[in-house]
Amino acid sequence: MGSKRFIVPTAALIIAIALFAYVKIQFYTTPATTTSVLNTAELKVPINFMYDNTKYYISNETTSVDVYLSSYNQLALRREANDATRTFKVNADLAQIQTGQVKVPLMIAGLDEGINAQLTPSEVSVYIDKKATKSFDVELFSNDKPFVDSSVKVTFDAQKVQVETGKSTMAKIAHVIVRVPSADQLKGNYNNALPVIAIDDAGNQLNVVTKPSQVNVTITNKTESSNG
Repeated sequence: MGSKRFIVPTAALIIAIALFAYVKIQFYTTPATTTSVLNTAELKVPINFMYDNTKYYISNETTSVDVYLSSYNQLALRREANDATRTFKVNADLAQIQTGQVKVPLMIAGLDEGINAQLTPSEVSVYIDKKATKSFDVELFSNDKPFVDSSVKVTFDAQKVQVETGKSTMAKIAHVIVRVPSADQLKGNYNNALPVIAIDDAGNQLNVVTKPSQVNVTITNKTESSNG
């Protein structure tokens, strides 16, 4: 009899705790279901250009797009707003487009159904050209002209670089260069890794990819070099 008396109060206590927990849960969750809050996020997302990069080269000024997200699901929105956990992409499909200047619509792929998205801009302008590859000697420029100083010795860790670009841009390349300060600004020995760029006859920088993208330049005084 003693054990039965113990079981009855214990069961009653468990039921009371369960009812209390149910009331507490209802109290905290009900407002969320009756007064849902629309969460928003604004972010910049890189554009995924879809094309055969072994045959074509694209030139475009816009490489990312502003994305405005909205959702009642805060956890899903936070996931998509984080670069590390994002599941959607902004695609520009160039697979069926021929060469030339074209406008391409931007499309979102892989976004959760409970999230809405708006893109700015909704399309981008892209120039598509046949891909071309060529090797060039690296030249040293200063103040937009070839660097000339008979008192110093100039060395590169890579005398030649490979340039990839479109055929029409390749035809415009006049020089492939690295830029250093003017001779009177160089004090003592100079050693630095400098970006490699391609320019046309007017000195305008062209849209190219170089391999390597940087060249290490060493400039030493000939007198100091000979003494060493």
